[in-house]
Amino acid sequence: RRSSDLFCVLMAYEVWSETLQTLHAAGVPVLNWGTDDSWKFAQFSRFVARDVELWATTSHAALDAALGQGLRNFRLTQWAASGARTCEPLPAAHCTYDLSFVGSAYGNRGRWVQRLKARGLAVECFGQGWPNGPVAAERIPQLYRCSRVSLNFGDSGLQWRGLRPYRSRQIKARVFEVPAAGGCLLTEDADRLGD
Repeated sequence: RRSSDLFCVLMAYEVWSETLQTLHAAGVPVLNWGTDDSWKFAQFSRFVARDVELWATTSHAALDAALGQGLRNFRLTQWAASGARTCEPLPAAHCTYDLSFVGSAYGNRGRWVQRLKARGLAVECFGQGWPNGPVAAERIPQLYRCSRVSLNFGDSGLQWRGLRPYRSRQIKARVFEVPAAGGCLLTEDADRLGD
């Protein structure tokens, strides 16, 4: 009789490989959701995935690479939004913010926001590294809803393929969460976003 399952969203080695192997040997199914596999597959996911029952990835490229390396436990998934948080849009006149962004300040994000502000656009940013700071998860849907436009930066920061730098753009949760909250989303393109 199975007593439990383990669901993870491993970002690094928060759980040791030996622990995952022990859980597997004890019959505890371990599921990991690889939300950043578009850039972390080569340096992390492909190593840890061998120690879990199921690796759910949001990256088509990571799925293809995994299957090419014999990792048959990969399945393609995607971000989504909770139906319980779905709201009707507010009229623009009732919105508090012209433009907003909710997410950490890293990579090009600060420079992009400064360029928008230099063009006279009022942008309010919330999250780690911004002057407004982090906000409680419960408050985020309301921020989306009371913004005339919510921004989505799909950039994952500077990554490396061998000695060559590149920028990885990925589908973020905001693509689903902003419209579900009744907000209007302006997003960067990302691989297979149209799908």
